[in-house]
Amino acid sequence: MTNNQNNKNVFTKSLGSVGRLKGNWQNYPQGSPEEDQRNGQIMEMKAKKIQSTPPPNLAETSLDEKQKDYIISSLEMELQFLNYKNFTQYAQSNDHKRMVNYFRSTIQKRIIGCHLICETLKEKWTLQSELHQIYNINRSMISSVIKECLEEGWFISKIREDKASQLCYRCNDLMLQRTADYNIWKFKKGNNSKIINFVKNYNNSVLDDIIL
Repeated sequence: MTNNQNNKNVFTKSLGSVGRLKGNWQNYPQGSPEEDQRNGQIMEMKAKKIQSTPPPNLAETSLDEKQKDYIISSLEMELQFLNYKNFTQYAQSNDHKRMVNYFRSTIQKRIIGCHLICETLKEKWTLQSELHQIYNINRSMISSVIKECLEEGWFISKIREDKASQLCYRCNDLMLQRTADYNIWKFKKGNNSKIINFVKNYNNSVLDDIIL
């Protein structure tokens, strides 16, 4: 017997073993009663396995009702924020829509925009190095977003007073006003009951030891 014949016999036996391990499913024509019965048995076994897993017993947890309310509302709040790209388009002009779409397009743009708005409201200027240090956003990404927002007029810049070689940034008055409008819309027209639920439940035993 030649080597080729030996190899062929070994390969054929291997295929036969695989077929037996699989329950000879390849011998059943697709849609045949045998195949349907086999698939039904597999589904039944999976269903029994799922049913055999008991649900968690919430009564055994150490969480009281206030803690549960806080956890639920805080996670719902986080989900609401993570869903920002899918918020209803609330812009009333093309220029506003352009701004909204820009800061919705990536999480990095949204973080940079929100940070500059907060710091501007605190009457502070922001350095690119601060954005990198706080949020660990790629430096080239920060530089690109800053450049684009300066070109659009959404950000303004000045030379840092204590270090003339560096620029620092704020957002313009239009962004501040649009953010104020957005926060009013978010509560009154945005159908964000989860945010309201968070505000209602935030002050409980979970936070008692850190709220001043």
